[in-house]
Amino acid sequence: MHSGTGYTDGVIPRPPRAAGISIVTEVGIATGLAALAWLLYAPVVRLWWTHDDLYHLHLVLGNPRFWYFWDRAVYQAPPPKMLTPLLFLSLDADRFLFGLRPMAFHIHQLASLSLAAPALYAMLRLWLERAWAALGAAVFLLGPPVASIALMVMVRHYVEVIPLAALAVGLWVLAFRRPQHGIWWSGASALCWFLAALEKETAVPLVLFLPLIPEGTVRERLRRAVFHAAALLAYIAIRVYFLGTPQPYGFEVKPGDWPGLALALPLKVAAEMRGMPSPASWALLLVLLWSLLFVAAQSWGNALRVGAGLAFTLAPVLPVSTQMEPRYAVAAWLMAAATLPFAWQSLSARSGRNRSLAAALAVAVCALVANRNDWTDRLADSERRSAESLAFLSMAPGELLRGPRGVPGELGELRWWKEEVQGLPHGAGWFLDDLYLCLHPETARVLSWDEATRKVIDLSPRLPSIRRTYCRAIHDTAPLAVEIRGEGTGVAWNLGPYTEGRYRFVLGDGGTAVDMPRTGGFLLRQLAPFSLRIKYEAPEGWVTYSPVLSIDPAAKAVVRWRRERPAEEAR
Repeated sequence: MHSGTGYTDGVIPRPPRAAGISIVTEVGIATGLAALAWLLYAPVVRLWWTHDDLYHLHLVLGNPRFWYFWDRAVYQAPPPKMLTPLLFLSLDADRFLFGLRPMAFHIHQLASLSLAAPALYAMLRLWLERAWAALGAAVFLLGPPVASIALMVMVRHYVEVIPLAALAVGLWVLAFRRPQHGIWWSGASALCWFLAALEKETAVPLVLFLPLIPEGTVRERLRRAVFHAAALLAYIAIRVYFLGTPQPYGFEVKPGDWPGLALALPLKVAAEMRGMPSPASWALLLVLLWSLLFVAAQSWGNALRVGAGLAFTLAPVLPVSTQMEPRYAVAAWLMAAATLPFAWQSLSARSGRNRSLAAALAVAVCALVANRNDWTDRLADSERRSAESLAFLSMAPGELLRGPRGVPGELGELRWWKEEVQGLPHGAGWFLDDLYLCLHPETARVLSWDEATRKVIDLSPRLPSIRRTYCRAIHDTAPLAVEIRGEGTGVAWNLGPYTEGRYRFVLGDGGTAVDMPRTGGFLLRQLAPFSLRIKYEAPEGWVTYSPVLSIDPAAKAVVRWRRERPAEEAR
C-alpha cells in the first residue's frame, strides 16, 4: 500500500474523484491556460521574419509541393536538415491559407502554444488534483525556454510536439485504466508518439520512458509497448531512408571532448532554464531543482523516472551543446515543470493544503516576475531583428546595414527574399565588423540600429567620427597567435595568447564576422578554400587583427601566424 503522499512504493497517485466535479471546471482551467499564453506572448504578432524563418520558407517555396514527405534529395543536400516533415507541413499550411504574411504565421505559433499548456494540464490530471496540475502547466508557460520558442516561427516544431507527446502519454495510461479497449488506446498512443517524433526528434526518447510509468505490471507494460516498438522501428527506417548515414556538422566534438561537454551540459541547461539572472529567476530555478530531488527521494521507482527523464531530455542536445541555444532546454524545462506539481501534491499531504497553496502562489509569482524580466530582453532582440530586416528591404543599391543582429546565413536568406521573392532592387549589403569602415573609406551611406530610439537610422552623418574612433582603437602591434588546421572534414583552431576577451573570425573585410571560442573545431559540408582574419577584442575595448590568412579545409595543412610583443614594449 502507498501512503498519503503516494510515493513510498513508487506508485504515482491518482487524483481524488470527489462527487460533483464538473467538466465545465476542467474546460475553464484549460481555457484559462490557453488565454495565459496569449496574454504573455501576444506581442509576437507584430514581428516580421526572424532567425531562420526565411531559410525554412526558402525550403518550402523552392521545392516541389509536399517535398518533405517524399524527396530525400532535399533532406540530404547541404546544409544538413533534420527529419521534421510536420514542421514543414505546418508552415506550408500557413502559406496556403494566409499567404506569406508574418502575422498569420505568428498567430498560428501562438495558437499552437495555447494548446500545449492545456494538453500538459490534461496529462497531469491523470494523477494530480486540479490545482497542482494547473500549477505545473502555468509554470511551464512562464519558463524562459518557452518564451524563446514563442518568438520564432522557425522552432514551431518545439511547440507542436508538446500536445502530441502529452496525448501519447495520456493514451498510454488509458490503455491500462480502460483495459477493455487497451489495445486501441495503446495503438493510438504509438501513433501519437510516431507523429511527435516526425515533428521533432527530441520526442524519440519518450518511447523509452512510457514503460517506466507505473501503470499495470511490468509484463503488461512490455506487452502494451509492442505497437510503440513497431513505431520506433518504422521511424528509424524512415529516418535512415531520408537522411542516410548521420553526417555531423557544426562545432566538432572529438572523443576526448565528450566528458567535459557532458559535465558542462547540466549547467548550460540550468542557465537557459533560469533565463535572465534575477532573484525571482534564481528562486524559481532552485524550487524546480528541489522538486526534482524531492520526488526522486520518495522511492526507487521515482528516482528511476526522474533520472531517466533528465537523461532523455539532455542526451539529444549533448552533440550540439558546444554553442547552447535556449530551445535546447525546452524538453528539460517541460520535464521539470511537470515534476513540480507532484512534489507540491505530496507536500500538501504533509503540511496542509492551505499552506501548500500559499507556497504554490509564491512560486507562481516568482515565475511570472522572472518571465516578464526575461521576456523584455528577448522581445527587444526580436524587434530589432525585425526592424533591421524591414529596413534592408527598403535600402537602395550601394547602401549598407551596419552590424545587424542576424548571423550570415540569416542575412543571405534575407537577400534572397528581397531580390528573388519580392523582386526589389539588388545591390544593398551589410557588414558585421567595423573593420570594413577602415578598409573601405569610400563607404558613404550606412544605416544602423539606434538603441536610444529603437529604430534603424541613417548613420552617414556620423560615419567619419565612427570610422576615426574605431580605426584608432586597432592595436597593430598587440600580440596575437593563430593556429588553424584543415582536417579534411572541417577546420580546428587554437587562438591566443589571451584567455579573457573575445575572438572572431572575420571574412570579406568585415562583411561577415562570427564569434568563436579560443579553441575549437567546426565541421563543414563544403570544403572550399577561404580566407579570413582573426580578431581579438580586449575587455578594455581595444582590438587587434591578424593579416588575411588562407585556409584550405580539405588539404589537412596547418596555418600558423604569430605576432610577438615589440622589443621596445617588452623592455
